[in-house]
Order: sequence, then C-alpha cells, then structure tokens
Amino acid sequence: MKVILAAVDGSPEHVQVLEKTARLAVQFEAAVHVVSVIDVACGWRAAVGGIFPEVSPRLKAETRAVLNQACTELNSFGVQCTTRASVGPVAREIARLARELSADLIVIGHRNLTWLDRLMDESVGVSLLACAPCSVLVVMGPEQ
Repeated sequence: MKVILAAVDGSPEHVQVLEKTARLAVQFEAAVHVVSVIDVACGWRAAVGGIFPEVSPRLKAETRAVLNQACTELNSFGVQCTTRASVGPVAREIARLARELSADLIVIGHRNLTWLDRLMDESVGVSLLACAPCSVLVVMGPEQ
C-alpha cells in the first residue's frame, strides 16, 4: 500500500478516520492525501432556504478549515499529507480523485444515520462502494 486517500467532512467521525489513516500510513510508509468534498446538493438546499449568496464562499472557507485541521492532526502523528478540496457528488468525487492519485485505499467515516436521515442524505459509503477504484475502509466511531 503506497497511497492512502482519507475523506473528511469536519464531522466528529473524522478524528477516527485520521487516526486510522495515520496508523496505516506509518505502518506501510504510504503517502497520504486528504480530500473534503463540497456537495453540490448542499448549495441547492441552501438556495431553497434563501441563503444562497453566502453558501459558496462560506462552504469554501469551511472546507479549507477542515483540510487545514486534518493536516494538523495528521502531522501530530508524524504523517505529512497533501490536501484537496473538490466540488460535486461526494462519492463520485472521492472515486475520481482516488483514480487520479492511483490510491490503494480510501478511508472514510461512518456517520450512523437514522433511516429518516438516509432518506434525505445518501450514504457516501454505499455509493462509494459502487464506484471506487480501490478498497474502501469505513472507520467506525468509538460509540458504534
């Protein structure tokens, strides 16, 4: 394993994703890339809610902050990383970047959504399994 792609979104689960990624990166001396995807559907939902003018700059700033924090956390484990922000359908963007980087592994978190939440918000993990060009590791949180 030479290239690991970790996908983070700023949710509490990203801590476990980064810890697992760091352990694997050290063990396999793998390069680490971290991606955070701005879901275009979020902009649509925000536009319907009447806050469209603020969405794009705010989402970009939040995404950059998530990526900077991810690098800081990985650095604390002694792991260097590169980051990439992307825009589009989350699973497809993660898979596209994994292909571009020739990733050997994608690491994502599990949000443990309720059935109602899943009706409103697709499972990235399920969607990613259908289009990923490599193995996908779904990291469970400590309470799951």
